[in-house]
This record gives sequence, C-alpha cells and structure tokens, in this order.
Amino acid sequence: MPSQSRGRAWATPTRVVVLSFGAVIAMGTLLLLIPASTADGVSPGIVDALFTATSAVCVTGLVVRNTAASWSLLGKVIILVLIQIGGLGLMTFSTAHALVVGRRIGLRERLVIQEQTGQWRLAGVVSLIKSIILVTVGFELVGTLLLTLAFWLTRGPVGSSALWNGLFHSVSAFCNAGFDILGNSLMDYPSNALVNLTIGFLIIFGGLGFHVIIDLIAHRCKWSELSLHSKIVIKMTAALIVLGTLAVLVLEAGNQGTLGPLDLKGKILASWFQAVSPRT
Repeated sequence: MPSQSRGRAWATPTRVVVLSFGAVIAMGTLLLLIPASTADGVSPGIVDALFTATSAVCVTGLVVRNTAASWSLLGKVIILVLIQIGGLGLMTFSTAHALVVGRRIGLRERLVIQEQTGQWRLAGVVSLIKSIILVTVGFELVGTLLLTLAFWLTRGPVGSSALWNGLFHSVSAFCNAGFDILGNSLMDYPSNALVNLTIGFLIIFGGLGFHVIIDLIAHRCKWSELSLHSKIVIKMTAALIVLGTLAVLVLEAGNQGTLGPLDLKGKILASWFQAVSPRT
C-alpha cells in the first residue's frame, strides 16, 4: 500500500478530532510559556502552562494559577481563544475559515465534522456548522452587551475593562468553561440579577447543546415538533435546576457562612446560580 494511502487510512475522523485537540493544547501551552503571558513577566513553567491550556481547551474551569492575578492581558486573551476553540471545536473554526475564503469543504473534512458534532448523517454538516457559528456569535454577543452593562454599573467605566470583562465572561459562560478574570469568580454579585441571570442562562443554553438550540429555533419552540432528544434534554435540565435551587435554598437559607446574610432576592438568585453552575 502506498505511504499516502496508509496515511489516509490511519487518519480516521476520530483520530483527527483527538489530534486536533492535542495540537491546540500544545500550541496554547507554548504561547502561555512566553513571559509576556504572565502578570509578573516570568514564564510559568511547562506544568502550569500545560495544565492551564488543557483546562481551557477542555473547558473544565480548573486552574493552578489565579486567572485574574497571574496572567497578563495577552495570557488572558490566549486563554479566551483556547476556551472558544475548545467549546466549538477546531473543525468549526477551520470550516468557518474555508467558508469565508470560498474554499470547498471536501468529503474527508465533512467526515471529521460529522464525528466532532455527533451527527448521524453526513448530509447537512456544513449547514450545521453555519448554524453553530451563528448561534454562538448571537448568544455571546448578547451576553457581552448585558454583562458589559452590569460591570459598568457596578465597577465603573474604567477604560475598556467593563467591555473586556463582559466579553470574557460571556464566552466562558456559554462554553461552560468556568474561568473568570475577576479574581473570586462572581462572589461580589450574589444579589445582582443582571449578572446572575445573564451568566446563568448562557451556561444553560451552552449546556443544552447546539442540536437542541437549533431544534428550538427551527421549530419556533413548539414543544410537539421538537425531537425526542431535545425534549429529554430540556426536561432533565429543568428538573435538575428546579430541584437543585430548592435544595440549596432550603439547606443553606439559615447558614451565615453562605446564604444567611443575603436578603430573599439574594438567597433565591444565589440558590438558582448554584444549581445551574455545577451541572455543566
């Protein structure tokens, strides 16, 4: 068998998806190793850079360095890009670029996209990618505007910090990444409805998945016309959030170390947020 044919046989869609994630993590690690990526100008070391890049691409939210204090603006931008790539998948970005420059999407690329997006059929995968991009941009743009307003009202219009904070946390929330650049997550906003609801709904819709969101849009939220998959996901999501909110509220309402000092509005918002964020 010619070497080119063997290479093509080895590069199955599943392997390409796995290797693409590995390549992005490796590139992110190298970029985070640059001294300019840290706040103190000292390279973080291979272990910290690798862990941070992996956590960002795999959208786990786990960190070994405080994201707000340890990384410079460049480092935070790198982390944000890694989160976005991890949340959407490298093939989504590659397809978007191909569509912009007018390049044809070949069969092998369509097979990889099918593997990455979990499509049962090969037909319509490019259209699905277009829909995913539009949905992502739409949710993250609205989230950025609302969070920018919230941070501007609470932290003041210091340069472009409100906009930057709004953008970062909108992308992080929709991709279910869990990263923050405020230093203490959202602990300063337990009673702020705009922050809690915006972040919460971004997490929820990001967690529902693109198939469910596109199904809802295509059928104009008509329950009877939704797929069985969408109905199960929506029912389970609603049940987990409602039951989780009630459980946290009942168990922690009188705890002075958690919800106790908050008013009723704060208790409800904080309970709801705590029920939303763990199930991502």
